[in-house]
Amino acid sequence: IACLKTSFIQHAGRDRSGRQTFVHFGGLHGDLVTSGTIQTLLRVQYYVIMKALQSEETQIRGTVSIWYAIGNLKVKTHKGFFEIFTCARALPQKKAAYHLCTDEMSQFALCSVVVKLMKGNMRARMRLHFGSLTECQYQLSTYGILPHSLPLYING
Repeated sequence: IACLKTSFIQHAGRDRSGRQTFVHFGGLHGDLVTSGTIQTLLRVQYYVIMKALQSEETQIRGTVSIWYAIGNLKVKTHKGFFEIFTCARALPQKKAAYHLCTDEMSQFALCSVVVKLMKGNMRARMRLHFGSLTECQYQLSTYGILPHSLPLYING
């Protein structure tokens, strides 16, 4: 129950193309990962995605994942990050796009290098966004993800 209450993965409606959009907040589950509940976090992610995949439209159009690493939403520990990412890749879903939003230049530079090393089909779906919350929301809006559909606001 504690993992569900953290809301580290949230449904953000659909984008303009009709794809299910999910927002991941790494900083919200950091304390739980250190206390050894990685399996519970994986179950929560599995449940949320599989529930969305019950829709035939989602199966056809795919899903969009947005990873927020801005301000207090940054991951405080990297423990469990690989497992969560591996679980996301292992789920039977069509990933239409990945968006990583960050306000830290070192993280942006590291992710840029990692994206360049990815295979072409994965690289084509990955987008990096750098800047404040407002700047990232504006950049996401150019991809059909409206700012009012995201569960974040400037004041928290």
